[in-house]
Amino acid sequence: MDHERPKCLDQAYAVWLTLGISLLLFVLITIILNTNPVPSHGVVFFVGIVIVLCAGNLRKGWRGPRIVLALIAALLLYLAASTFVGTGPGIELIAITIVAAAAIVGTVLMFRSEANAYIRALASR
Repeated sequence: MDHERPKCLDQAYAVWLTLGISLLLFVLITIILNTNPVPSHGVVFFVGIVIVLCAGNLRKGWRGPRIVLALIAALLLYLAASTFVGTGPGIELIAITIVAAAAIVGTVLMFRSEANAYIRALASR
């Protein structure tokens, strides 16, 4: 019995992949322009790589990437909140809020009931 991947899982994949690639491009651009708004390029680069790899495995229907990506979404939401408290409104807040919102959208999509049923069906094979 072949299960068709639900559209919400493809959408979650697209959101997470876009987010991961955006983080990788951010690091690349800040290195090329020799700016340093983020003191730890390595951490941002690592998170971007993890997101890209997890997004690919999410699309395959694996369970683990959903947990990792949900934890990353929680971390990004925390960073958005702490950025607001630490600096107030500004470009950093806007950027991290967009990133956190995308992560929340990706998380909601990958935990929808049809995605849960699909992943459960694949795990039972």
